[in-house]
Formats: sequence, C-alpha cells, structure tokens
Amino acid sequence: MDLIPEQTLALAVVGTRIAGHTLADVLGDSPTLVVFLRHFG
Repeated sequence: MDLIPEQTLALAVVGTRIAGHTLADVLGDSPTLVVFLRHFG
C-alpha cells in the first residue's frame, strides 16, 4: 500500500458530479482505494 503525497492531495479536481475541490476533499478521511485507469484511444 502506498500513501498519496500531500502535494497530490492538494491538487484541484474537475469533473461531473465531483463533491469537492481538491483530491483530499473527494477522498475524505476514511481509507480509500484509488485506481487510475489510462485510456489509449
């Protein structure tokens, strides 16, 4: 398990139906699995 660096948690997020302004806001305080998908299209 890796922890997300503080500077990454402070990044702004933009999207549809996102409940927060930064990644930390979106993830909240509880442990969360984060999966990054990359689309090659």
